[in-house]
Parts: sequence; C-alpha cells; structure tokens
Amino acid sequence: MTRVLRLIERGAGIRRPALVVAPVLLCGLLSGCAVGGADEPEAYDAPRPSLAEKGDVAAKNKKAERQRTGDRTDRRKRTSDNGTGDTGAVGTSVGATGVSSDSEPPAKGGVTWTALAADSDEAGDHGDGPAYADLTHLDLAGTDQQLRIDVEVAGTVLGALADREVEGVGIDLFRSDDVESDYQVFLDGGAHGWRAFLQTPDGFVKFPGTFAVTGRHLVVTLPWSAVGGREDADVSAFIDWSSGTRRLSTDGTDKLPLQPD
Repeated sequence: MTRVLRLIERGAGIRRPALVVAPVLLCGLLSGCAVGGADEPEAYDAPRPSLAEKGDVAAKNKKAERQRTGDRTDRRKRTSDNGTGDTGAVGTSVGATGVSSDSEPPAKGGVTWTALAADSDEAGDHGDGPAYADLTHLDLAGTDQQLRIDVEVAGTVLGALADREVEGVGIDLFRSDDVESDYQVFLDGGAHGWRAFLQTPDGFVKFPGTFAVTGRHLVVTLPWSAVGGREDADVSAFIDWSSGTRRLSTDGTDKLPLQPD
C-alpha cells in the first residue's frame, strides 16, 4: 500500500511518503489514496467524523485558546489603527505563545503502566510553525490489555486552532515491514478542535480508545487488540502543520523498537 499524508491549504502542501493516510475531513487534510476494507461493516477506506474520538481538552488548553483569540483581536485592532502589518496569518504566528512550564502528562487514572519505549526530539527543529507543532518527546507504555501513547510538544496545545489552521499528529506502528506502517493513530487538529482516528490494514475503524489533550501532551489509550495485539513493532511519530496561508512546518522521530514482552 502507498500511503501519503497531504496538508493542502491554498496551494501549499506537505507530502510524507511511506506513511499511513492521515486525511482530515472539513479542515483541509485530504487522503492521498484508498485502503482496502470498505466491505467490512466497521471499516472504511476514508475517515469520517463518526469514526473519530473527540479529544477531551483540559481547561488550561482552552484558556490558552482564549488568550490567543484575545491576542488576535488586539493585533487586528492595532493593524487597523496604524494601517501596517500582514494580517494574512493573524493568529497563526504564535511561536512560543502558550508555552507551559508544566510538562506533566495527564493523570494515569491509578493504572500501573510499564514503560515500553521513549524517544526525545530536539526542540526548535520543526520549521516555521508554532511551539505546539514542535514534537519533543514520544512515550509509549502498556498494561496487559492497553497501550498508552503520549506525544509531547514544546507549547500548550490549543483546544481549537485558528480558521484554516490545521495540524496532524501521527503515530505509526510497523509490523509487516519497515517501509509502510500497518497501523496509524492520527490526531486531527483544527478549528473544530481535536479528533483521533485509527487506520488498520482493513481501513479506518471506529476509534476504540480514549484521547485527551492536556497542557503540552496529546495522549491516546487503546487496546492492544486494536493495533494487532501485544507484539513487537517499530514505532515513529510525526507532526505536520499549516497556517492555511504561507507557513508550513513538519517534525518527526526516527523509528524505535516497541517490545511489550
């Protein structure tokens, strides 16, 4: 299967070859191909909102969103008063706006998790994007039944992004070969908020787990059975972001071994 992620906004695009399709409905992320499985009653060859798990967004993330909205209002007023400034990307050039010193992930609900794999990524290497598009850490933990994936970024993740702004966060699990992933968890961020999708070898399926956005962390928990069982895999993560005008950024990790047993 050839799988490609495309960020398409006003003619600007990012293409990531050899990755599971990560299309996003209604916010500018479109599928590059179709995957088999449409004959399955609960599997589809394209994602749809009914398959997604809506992100549980923490209060501090919503506060950061409100602060950013206020910044946009102030900036528009200033540019209106002095007649200068580029308003094409208003609200998207936030850089480190909302960066939090709180790097703790969401509470783990009293469950005992065993660390399985972790990887750090250099901060500030993501290009012309905001801090919440800068991937800094990937952490995977598990129990006998569940897999927990924690993606940490450099800045507080907004509860909802600006109009036309889109961000895609993908976590790929490679089982059958090292070129194309067999499973992908895809986190879709936009003006609608955040949603989590799961693509399998049979296509997109109803997301079987939970998804939370807290501070600088995007965390999903899902059963091992949803990603092919509690077996060894290689794992990598990426973040692609677009302002919807001229600004693009991309970041990602190398593959790392996931060995649950």
